[in-house]
Amino acid sequence: MAAGEVVIDLGRRLATKRGVPVHLTPTEYALLRYLATHPEKVVTHGQLLRSTMGGGYDNAVGSLRVFIASLRKKLEDDPANPVMVVTGPGVGYRFSTGPY
Repeated sequence: MAAGEVVIDLGRRLATKRGVPVHLTPTEYALLRYLATHPEKVVTHGQLLRSTMGGGYDNAVGSLRVFIASLRKKLEDDPANPVMVVTGPGVGYRFSTGPY
């Protein structure tokens, strides 16, 4: 699965950017995997938290924002203006497959 210069190999649990492996924490990878397998759909904060961290984290939106910021720093060319992991204001996040 590819989005711009980022390739996600779900079978190998590997993400690369311009052919270089990107080190992701288990939580970052889980977020990326969930978003990438639901492309172009806004996934709510609650859905992301439950699917990646479990049911006890439904209200951990602050932690989710930190993980998303870290993911953007590793994958986006300009993390302040993301084009791949896009915010759905007040709702959640969307994985955009481009074009960029």
